[in-house]
Amino acid sequence: MKSKIPTIVVVVAIIGVAVAVFFVLDFSKKNTQLNTDIETLEEENTQYSNEISDLTTEKEKLTTENEELNDSLEEAQRTIGKLACDLRGFNFSYDSNSSISDNLVEWEKLYDEETEGEWFTFWDDSDDALHQLVNESLSEYFIVFFDDPEFGTTNGIFFINFQCWLDGP
Repeated sequence: MKSKIPTIVVVVAIIGVAVAVFFVLDFSKKNTQLNTDIETLEEENTQYSNEISDLTTEKEKLTTENEELNDSLEEAQRTIGKLACDLRGFNFSYDSNSSISDNLVEWEKLYDEETEGEWFTFWDDSDDALHQLVNESLSEYFIVFFDDPEFGTTNGIFFINFQCWLDGP
């Protein structure tokens, strides 16, 4: 019986060592896989960081380009406004706000696509009005004055957007 105990101890020890070796090898294998996964994730992270950096740079470039284009557009609009006010050759009919609105739409067609006009009078006892031309790309405003000796006004159209007389005194 004494000889069986050491044999059992040896067998249990061998089994214990085998199990320990198995767990160490399994742990090592899992550790290696986790390290590989970490390296892959770090590479992906670096790739995404580079993409974010590239996109940020592209966004900054496009923002700058957009600002430059907006500045150019504003300058072109100022030039068009100045030219529009300097070219006073259009014959406006001051018969009514409706005729002025039609004239403004005609005048705008010289420069732009299809436009709609509308107006709002300032007072009940005067035809003077705020006229607006609108389409997909613009919204322009004009103050229209009619001859009215009582109020001391004469026929005229003030182009609000460009702060000049389109037609007038």
